[in-house]
Amino acid sequence: MDINIRIAGAAGQGIQTAADLLGKAITRGGWRVSSFSDAESRIRGGLNFTHLRVSELPGTGVTNRVDILVALSYDAVGKLAPDLTERGVVVCNEDWKHPRRAPLPIVKLAEEAGSKRVESTVAVALAAGLMGLDIALLEPLVREHFGGKPDVLETNLKALASAHAAAWEWDGGKALRLPACDAGKDCLWMAGHEAIALGAVAGGVTFYAGYPMSPSTSIFTDIANFSKEAGIVVEQAEDEISAINLVAGASYAGARAMTATSGGGFALMVEGISLLGMIETPAVIVLGQRPGPATGLPTRTAQSDLNFVRFAGHGIFPRIVLAPCSVSDCFEVTARAFDLAERFQVPVIVLTDQLQIDTVASVPAPSADGLPAERYLLTPKELDEIVDYRRFEQTETGMSPMAAPGDSRHTVVVDSDEHDEEGHMIEAAEIAERMGRKRLRKAASVEKAAWAPSVVGKVKGRPLVISWGSSVETVNEALGRLNAEGAGVAHMHLSWMWPLPREPISSIVLSAASVTLVENSPGGGLASVLREVTLRAVDHEIRSVSGRPFSVEFLIEQLKKVVLA
Repeated sequence: MDINIRIAGAAGQGIQTAADLLGKAITRGGWRVSSFSDAESRIRGGLNFTHLRVSELPGTGVTNRVDILVALSYDAVGKLAPDLTERGVVVCNEDWKHPRRAPLPIVKLAEEAGSKRVESTVAVALAAGLMGLDIALLEPLVREHFGGKPDVLETNLKALASAHAAAWEWDGGKALRLPACDAGKDCLWMAGHEAIALGAVAGGVTFYAGYPMSPSTSIFTDIANFSKEAGIVVEQAEDEISAINLVAGASYAGARAMTATSGGGFALMVEGISLLGMIETPAVIVLGQRPGPATGLPTRTAQSDLNFVRFAGHGIFPRIVLAPCSVSDCFEVTARAFDLAERFQVPVIVLTDQLQIDTVASVPAPSADGLPAERYLLTPKELDEIVDYRRFEQTETGMSPMAAPGDSRHTVVVDSDEHDEEGHMIEAAEIAERMGRKRLRKAASVEKAAWAPSVVGKVKGRPLVISWGSSVETVNEALGRLNAEGAGVAHMHLSWMWPLPREPISSIVLSAASVTLVENSPGGGLASVLREVTLRAVDHEIRSVSGRPFSVEFLIEQLKKVVLA
């Protein structure tokens, strides 16, 4: 059973609030549900929607199919109704004509409850009634959301009851009823940005500095909300340049520090990231991708910054680039990023995107069990046993002993100029040579720690599809349908993006009959990285330049054309 609800209308009509109330209710009812949003870059007006997909299966992809279109504006009917399935219905005002319109007038029901302002609650109640969700799942959520204003709460509860009853009693909606399910009964309704923030807490973050920039601002606000309980110092800097330097200073002092931004903000951080490379100081930088260049499409999604972050910063120094593939993965990958940053004393960039950050889904409660909890700073006792502490001591791995200033009698020195093992500025050619080679040895150590890619299906002699980041669930579903028809296509998905582990990646890619890359980017990106690492060019590329996520239907169509033709 698979039901798709799209709540659509103008910005400012409470679309996201309605989607959150409905998503929570569906999750508490035992079903799995995931959502994605399509929003214009404006505060009022336009056409926005949030799409909820209800299933008993986890990990469903983005789809264009719509079974229940709840239209809060006339534009939504005209532009989104073509996506209706055979059983699909339109829920809208009674004077908006459409052949699939259900006799469930939104505005009339809202006005009968006492106020046109309760349209979003009516929308939730109608969708829930059509799906057969018990009103008892919704009442506590409405009370929680509107509880601070008794008069408003009473009106919303009245609207909820009358609208739910109307949808429940309409015989034309029987085909949309959900059977009993308990697949999501122990799940939480969680957004990608919330999972990243919680992952940072699990990873031990104690300092956050940032400047608001869509789509990563929500990570900033989540961290701030957790700050008192989790003991995190949060600073809104005057710009991204200040933010990255604050992070560098806090990390040098011994804190686990992070920031989050988007492409334009990351561009301003590049010199500071180079500083992190020179002073070998750990940091976690979350980059929420959106289309560029410049301001681009600030509320849309993209996967076009991989090469940007790979090469960001002047000079040569190691860094790690990770890309979570789901809401649950956002938690674990972010938590592990802090361990990797401190273990290897490098910046770790968590590369996500608008789709993933703003996606909300029913997911199992995240757990820190099994996550690394080790700190890599020298303890005061270990420092007391060292006669001559050298912050940048030459080692076989390239990693040097790291101490926080003030933990012992030893002086902790760093310098943004080239320096000797103690951290003092130098000009001597032979010392500069040794320090440069030390950073290269560290890069080799980092590559050895890379996570293996996820591979589904037999690769040797067969077509291989490669994806990364937020597209995994959509690609998996598209390939699952094709393979059920005998296509025999394998899938490799990457979450450790750089440095790529050369041997395992090359052995997989070179054994495939053909290689097709799926990437939400105009060009370059992972294709150039794969060619660099494996010396094989991809045979086909499925790309997007619209700022919208791939859908299962689009991918099936394109894969049939380029892979199975």
